[in-house]
Amino acid sequence: MGSTRIRAALMGSCLLASSIVTLLFYVAASASEQYTPTDLYLGSIWTFVLATIISSPLLIPAVRKRMR
Repeated sequence: MGSTRIRAALMGSCLLASSIVTLLFYVAASASEQYTPTDLYLGSIWTFVLATIISSPLLIPAVRKRMR
């Protein structure tokens, strides 16, 4: 497979995982109804960044191994 396709798959898998975690955070925080919209938005950004940092070293080797 081409290098570009592998990089796109790596980036897509990390962003997808981070987006799912962020969506779960947003839904759970919205359900409690004790946070302001600003808290929800900033918490979602923070969750997305942390999920990206954590998922990258976990997903990249697995996806790279599967793509080759």
